[in-house]
Amino acid sequence: IGQIDFRSMNDAATPEEILYGYITALSTDVTDSTEDGELQFYTMKSGILVNALTLQSGNTGIGTADPTEALDVNSDAIRIRSSQTPASASAAGTAGMICWDSDYIYVCVDTNTWKRVAISTW
Repeated sequence: IGQIDFRSMNDAATPEEILYGYITALSTDVTDSTEDGELQFYTMKSGILVNALTLQSGNTGIGTADPTEALDVNSDAIRIRSSQTPASASAAGTAGMICWDSDYIYVCVDTNTWKRVAISTW
């Protein structure tokens, strides 16, 4: 459907214009009344353009061009940067929230209903 390119000059002895990233919009289903589309975000990594993010028919893919779930991460790890400790098993929360601290991983399994599992070194 369309594409936005992000270009700049590199620092080579003879500078070259390089495509450092782009956003592209695609139609993935053009069937009347069931149309689907997607946005793909590409960024430069070690000299190669890679798919960094795809928004497709309600799904979000990080590192994948074909997400199959609401959040589909193509990696062997995810990171939650800040710890959070729910005040109690009935602390405010929404089903699906995940938190951690130095002793436990917490999962909110229903509105204001938390469960936890102890973690330790090995």
